[in-house]
Amino acid sequence: MDPNKILMNKLIITGQLILYIMSTIVTTIFGRRSDLWIFANHSGGNEFSDNSKYMYLHIHNTKDNIYPIWITRNQKIKDSLDSRGLQSEMLYTLRSFYYTLRAEKVFISGTLKSMNWAATGGAEIVQLRHGVPLKQLDNKPNPSSILSRYLIRTIESYDYICTNSKQDEVHLKRSVSQANNVHVDRLMSGEYIRTGFPRNDRLVEDIPHSDIGVEENIKEITECEKDIHNVFVYLPTFREYENDNPFNMDVLNSKLNELDSILLVKPHRFMQDKYDTNHSNIVVVPSHMDIYPIIEEADCLITDYSSIYFDYILTDNPVIFYHYDIKKYRENRGLHDDFDEIVTGPVAESFEDLLFSMEHILDVDGPLEEQSHIKRKYMHCNNGRSSQKVFERITTD
Repeated sequence: MDPNKILMNKLIITGQLILYIMSTIVTTIFGRRSDLWIFANHSGGNEFSDNSKYMYLHIHNTKDNIYPIWITRNQKIKDSLDSRGLQSEMLYTLRSFYYTLRAEKVFISGTLKSMNWAATGGAEIVQLRHGVPLKQLDNKPNPSSILSRYLIRTIESYDYICTNSKQDEVHLKRSVSQANNVHVDRLMSGEYIRTGFPRNDRLVEDIPHSDIGVEENIKEITECEKDIHNVFVYLPTFREYENDNPFNMDVLNSKLNELDSILLVKPHRFMQDKYDTNHSNIVVVPSHMDIYPIIEEADCLITDYSSIYFDYILTDNPVIFYHYDIKKYRENRGLHDDFDEIVTGPVAESFEDLLFSMEHILDVDGPLEEQSHIKRKYMHCNNGRSSQKVFERITTD
């Protein structure tokens, strides 16, 4: 890396650390506003999605005595929220920094990097999490400096960490132990609260303003096609390596036509979109879009190593696993040591296997028994009231 960039990064981090210390001192002297709560998701502030979104909407929709603010770096999202009367601020503005400095509670679904973390000193941090891990949590190298490791553990520690069940907590602790990485040690730093994930409330009932972050044409297509077709949805996880399109799109489209079905394909937000959109029975969903308002319309999920599996089985619809690159994925990222026990149901390791599984999964009436077992074991706290349960736990302690 350019020495000048290294020096600049060190100066920026040093400045942020100074601000963090100052924010902690300010909080100690003046306190924070108990009625001001700040929210951001894990996508660098570019999306309106994930558990933070649904916790934010719950507070806006039901708690008149709390002033929730969504932090974003996407002007389009801010404009959409503002047009509905929902409070938001752009990241890295003085107003955003001020509100973060004054807020008593901060909600995230990933790391504090999606907001003004230097202003969070002394605030209560609620880690809503991004999902139940199937893959290794983080493979970034540990910092070589003892001071750096200490700062990571100290600054980004959490007061509360949302879980879905006792088994989810056991699984999470094993994931942290398996990673042996300071970047994920913080997932052991706070109190575990068994509430379920706020985003899964949307699988039970409609939530006002949850359509923000959803492309209107995609929602219309899904609702219309649901009446006349079977709907598959393909949601792959992130890969650190270059990845080709895992489908023969022409053959897949023909099979879907034969099965009277459509397939929604949503690339991972950090992966380049390589899917040809010129097919009658395949709809490519924007990678930045929140999938939860439309996922309930799907008859079957196709995924790989993604935590979306745990959420989707709450719909009592079947899941197909497409592991066409599992050997390479194990070598590059690594999978949880419980992976083979958790992944139950049809597993396709080739495109031909996938087509076979898609054809026969439609004969299944209701959930697959082995996947229902995983739901009961890992996700039983999700009953449509997860957002309210988070609120109750963090305001009554």
